[in-house]
Amino acid sequence: ASSKTNIRMYYLILDQSKTLSGLSHSLQHQTVLFSRSSFPSGVEEHIRILSVVEDKDVTIVAHLKSSADIMVMLLATDAVRRAKAKSVSLIIPYLPYARQDRVCEIGEALSAKVMADLINSQGYKTVEAYECHSDVMPALINNFIQPKVIRHIANALADNPGAVLCAPDNGATKRVQQVADHFTHMFYSCKPIIQATKSRVDGRVQVASVNGD
Repeated sequence: ASSKTNIRMYYLILDQSKTLSGLSHSLQHQTVLFSRSSFPSGVEEHIRILSVVEDKDVTIVAHLKSSADIMVMLLATDAVRRAKAKSVSLIIPYLPYARQDRVCEIGEALSAKVMADLINSQGYKTVEAYECHSDVMPALINNFIQPKVIRHIANALADNPGAVLCAPDNGATKRVQQVADHFTHMFYSCKPIIQATKSRVDGRVQVASVNGD
């Protein structure tokens, strides 16, 4: 009975090949069981919550690798709410459409805004993502939390003396420099940074340069 009382987190992990091992949550948790299937049409997903989540704070962990995964996330959110969960939060390790955070050519959609609006429409208590590409989507998503992963990256660099940091484009320069500064602060040494630049014509990369040792 005491173990049930101590449970604070209820996680619904939509990708059943994943675990919570990479998530920095130390409180005792319980996994929410569910079933997932597809209708014969091949375009309709089905999900059913099998655990009791009434009056529980549930966090959905969604590893989004396709549009079907996004739809399952939305269905899971609705199913958890209909099961009378107290609150619903969302963790998305990789945030889809974050790279499409501006309109480059006339006629394009602002895909980052579309995805952010879709997430906001669900009214999550919090939304947590690890890879957001830039500062654009975190500013667009309500109740957004971005974990402090810089320390973990710096420790990984320390374990690999030959590793260097690379900013694949100008948009990544700020984040890479933050990691480099944090590494210097922790270990009193510097990591080299390779800076790549690119230009686009008709949405395609035409010219790229790499600067650094």
